[in-house]
Amino acid sequence: MNPAIRCGALAVFALLFCLAGSGCSKSGLKPTGKIVKNGEPFKLSEKGLFVISVSSADEKDAGAMPVNSKPDGTFEVVGKEGKGIPAGKYRFSVQAIDPYTTTGKDMFNGRFYGDKSPFVEDIKGNQEIILDIGKHDGGKGK
Repeated sequence: MNPAIRCGALAVFALLFCLAGSGCSKSGLKPTGKIVKNGEPFKLSEKGLFVISVSSADEKDAGAMPVNSKPDGTFEVVGKEGKGIPAGKYRFSVQAIDPYTTTGKDMFNGRFYGDKSPFVEDIKGNQEIILDIGKHDGGKGK
């Protein structure tokens, strides 16, 4: 067999094998971020909870992607089944619930929830997302 044909056939076989296995499949992005107010960290008490959801800004019925968040305002977008999310434009929805400041209610009174949220980010990599509530709350909130 011609060496060039053999090399090409091996390359095609290797590519197909790689794509069939999980080793070469394109993994999703897992951007991290933090919630700040006017550039300063925005933290809740140790019993506080940020409820952050991420959904496609382009697809209305795409559903929310899971996000792991901490009371210190940091978060990681883990995506469905922990596999990350594809690149694209996403809307970040944020609620803050702290039993020491409110009793089970969103501290932001829904201003950053769902379609009301002004936080739309173009995710291109595993970048850090900064959600500055001070720029969008008109002096309201904590």
